[in-house]
Amino acid sequence: MQICLDFCNKKGYVNIICENNCLEAVELIIVGRDHTLHTYVIDILHIRDALHENGNTTLMYVLREQNMCAYFMANE
Repeated sequence: MQICLDFCNKKGYVNIICENNCLEAVELIIVGRDHTLHTYVIDILHIRDALHENGNTTLMYVLREQNMCAYFMANE
């Protein structure tokens, strides 16, 4: 996710919507629960920074079933 956000920010894209089907990851990034001891603390902080670089970027949780079309296209 971090690489995609960095790419979008460098290209100047605005109004980005990131959808993720891992509720724990979304909560760690958005809500900011205590993550200091989390295995991926560096990645969490980098994603937060990338989200804040572009104020119009939204990260939201979606059910995996809602993104079946995207999964199908990614696997092709």
